[in-house]
Amino acid sequence: MKTLYILLCCFCVGVTLAQSDIASLEYFFDEDPGIGLATNINIDPDAETINQSFSISTATLTEGTHRLFIRAINSNGDISLYEHKTFRIAPITETNTSDIVEAEYFFNQDPGIGLATALDLTDAETIDETLPVSTSGLPVGTHRLFVRVKNSNNEWSLYEHKTFKVNPITETNTSDIVEAEYFFNQDPGIGLATALDLADAETINETLPVSTSGLPVGTHRLFVRVKNSNNEWSLYEHKTFKVNPITETNTSDIVAAEYFIDVDPGLGNGMAISITGDIIDEDFSITTSGSLAQGDHYLHIRVLNSNGEWSLYERQPFEVDGTLGINSVDISEIRCFPNPTSENLNITLPDHIQIQKLKLYDITGKQVIEIDKHVESLAMSSLKNGIYLLILDTNKGQLSKRIIKN
Repeated sequence: MKTLYILLCCFCVGVTLAQSDIASLEYFFDEDPGIGLATNINIDPDAETINQSFSISTATLTEGTHRLFIRAINSNGDISLYEHKTFRIAPITETNTSDIVEAEYFFNQDPGIGLATALDLTDAETIDETLPVSTSGLPVGTHRLFVRVKNSNNEWSLYEHKTFKVNPITETNTSDIVEAEYFFNQDPGIGLATALDLADAETINETLPVSTSGLPVGTHRLFVRVKNSNNEWSLYEHKTFKVNPITETNTSDIVAAEYFIDVDPGLGNGMAISITGDIIDEDFSITTSGSLAQGDHYLHIRVLNSNGEWSLYERQPFEVDGTLGINSVDISEIRCFPNPTSENLNITLPDHIQIQKLKLYDITGKQVIEIDKHVESLAMSSLKNGIYLLILDTNKGQLSKRIIKN
């Protein structure tokens, strides 16, 4: 091991002891051996101060962090406080000048030095080449490769390592496809599904008809698999699809039409509309009665065909404005909130207005609530979500309001 020295440049012991000259210096490392028992430093003839560089050997010190302490003694025999400096002894870097003569590798677990798989290489100080390493026999999953080398002094290096993954082998099918079958939703068993007609080939890229008759309305899954000439079945491919209800086309003549406003009087009991022909495509003038409540309303229209079947109705919202009378102004001050609502509907009215009757109709014109007294809140939590029509009979007139329940 080489001897290392620490150079203390301009290490100044500026100590004045009763104005006497400095007679000697001594130093020690880490632990004080006692005054006068440390290592002496040769200095210039006696002087009041010292400003010199000294070479102090650290050859006997171990690797790691140390502290150097220096103190002075004057001509009167007085001892100064010490000065100190912290420093570190680093390990000596060894340079390998021997050729690499062997190399070996192993996977995951070390079999022991010299017992791993040898790598073929040319003796040299360094190696910078690509070497083949076989992974055959390793199971699918994550592994670690370790490599180490030995020099001509028979010294083994620490190993280098690399993490890698072995993936499953992808098999290539070279046999012809000789059969194909499909099923819906539930597997009946291999070879027991519905056969598809196809020509023997390595691959299939054609459109094949698959009947969905008999499947109920709703979502289904189609599964297809094939068999090769080695009698091996493939995994299946699948596709999700939906069977929609059949749309019926009415071919019967329309023989009657009727309308109603807000409240459904029952099939055939609405106000008749004069029509001609199989279809209706014309404008109608419908007179609204003066008895309609101020506010929101719905006009409903339906038709009857020659088979005696009534259609679903079409509906159209409209609004009836109040007149310029005092009662109309009072009615317009009635507030229903919150709207939309999920639970209770609050009703606020001017002090001089009283509710005499309350009716609530769903969007089809069917009455769902009737209250024959004054109320200021209506519970709607039990009703289905949707659009409703609220009709209030008051001592000042009627008000109709569209209410949304969500």
